[in-house]
Amino acid sequence: MGYCVYYTGEIEIAPALTEEDAEIVLDFSNNRRTEKTAPIFAAVAASAEPDLPCYSGIFELSEERDLIVPDELESSHGLRLWLVLLIEHFLAPLGYVLDGE
Repeated sequence: MGYCVYYTGEIEIAPALTEEDAEIVLDFSNNRRTEKTAPIFAAVAASAEPDLPCYSGIFELSEERDLIVPDELESSHGLRLWLVLLIEHFLAPLGYVLDGE
């Protein structure tokens, strides 16, 4: 299944992430290998797109855990791929929906 990711500004997450899921999302986005992110990294490695972008830590979550906020101080190169992989291998299977412009 393919996912298109285009963005300007914040990306809404519905429903808001649980605290545990938010921790996993941030660990994955920062390329931190933990027991909880291991299944995501394994799924990515076994996928048609096994190479992670060189950049990491290029977004944050809002305090309410309902928005992905791209880091404006760093290059956003790689954000699209990070989000596609995160959606495909973690957020979509859990029922989360992302929306943004």
